[in-house]
Amino acid sequence: MTARPSNEELERTVRMKDGRTALIRLARLEDMPDVMEMDRAVLLDGRGSVRTADELVDDLASFTEKHRAYIDGNKSGVGGCWLVAEVEGRVVAGGTIHRLQPGRVRHNAQIGLGVHPEYQGLGLGRAIMVGLLDWARLHSAPTGRATLPPIRRVMLNVMANNERAIALYTSLGFRIIGTRTRFIRFEDGSECNDHEMELLLDE
Repeated sequence: MTARPSNEELERTVRMKDGRTALIRLARLEDMPDVMEMDRAVLLDGRGSVRTADELVDDLASFTEKHRAYIDGNKSGVGGCWLVAEVEGRVVAGGTIHRLQPGRVRHNAQIGLGVHPEYQGLGLGRAIMVGLLDWARLHSAPTGRATLPPIRRVMLNVMANNERAIALYTSLGFRIIGTRTRFIRFEDGSECNDHEMELLLDE
């Protein structure tokens, strides 16, 4: 059987809309200070995050330990992939894709994406999404292992008012398949629907 490509093959350099370059690569433990700062900025910005400020992790050691499993997962590449965008030595965006674990849904993968507010609109979200979908397609071929079926379906969730993100996902082939009405409730009492989107790799 032909060896499956490793996650390292997903790494590449891209040019941002402002002319600067970004390195799309696997996340590392030493990225955690930047990732923690980005996580805080995205949450406080409020667009796209369902968590509140009191859910932030302020301790770097705890934050790093919480994410260690994702880093370890990057080494094997079987269960998923965590990519980040590094610009001028700073990690400013990141995205994960992971295969679902229950036996009957292991052909599904879930995506999550975050871009620092100061770097949104520059093409980093698209670059990371392309890399994550490349991982899914690398794992869409038969594995020869009954317990690890090919990835056939990629899914994500997005706030209904996040028009920029919805436009990005739609341009990559995703479609809205359902809406959770009034799923998000903000601190001011306002509410927002949540869309589930999917991409079928075998269509």
